[in-house]
Amino acid sequence: MPADRLRLGRKLVSWTTAAVAMAISLTTGCTLQEGAQPEGAQSGSTELVSCGYFEKPNCFREAIAAVYAQCSPTADPDTEPPAVEQPDGVTCLYPSGNTVVLDQPLSGELASNSFNFTVNIDGKPCARRESSDDVTVITTPLGNIGMKSVWDPAVADGWTSEFSCPSGESVRIGDEALKDCDSELIPSVLITIGPTDWSTVIRPSEGGSLFRCAASSP
Repeated sequence: MPADRLRLGRKLVSWTTAAVAMAISLTTGCTLQEGAQPEGAQSGSTELVSCGYFEKPNCFREAIAAVYAQCSPTADPDTEPPAVEQPDGVTCLYPSGNTVVLDQPLSGELASNSFNFTVNIDGKPCARRESSDDVTVITTPLGNIGMKSVWDPAVADGWTSEFSCPSGESVRIGDEALKDCDSELIPSVLITIGPTDWSTVIRPSEGGSLFRCAASSP
């Protein structure tokens, strides 16, 4: 299911921060009567789309392409040496001086909003992921991409995922319909944590990792 996801070694764990996963987390542990709107759920009038929308050129592809073109700390993060985690536990430093800075150390159990990060190029912020319980925002050179869950009783199961473009345009798709879409085309963040390093991919993207960081030696 498309979502911000955390991959630990070979085990994949869904992360409840992108739109579809948020829809699940909002209902986890709750018993809802059929047709009832959960407390705090939002409703909207943004146009509903199908998987076909994400299969064509769109603002999300354009914005993420700009991230990879302008905000990648190195030419090829998947083959070149990774950044090195610094003693503060939140900064990953490349030989070029470019950095990736976490809002909080990458340790212990990760909450849904604990992997907020900023990519700094030549000492200036270039891209950022920031998530709260309600929305995930990816800051790109072209502006912000937003992802959130919206309640709509007119669609199957009531939940939709809303994605907003830097231009302000936004689209929604029912979460049931979204299950049939190609996950690589849906705006999301994939975090992979291995035994010696961790990396991040932002979708939709034709590239690989945006950055990699090697864990500091114990």
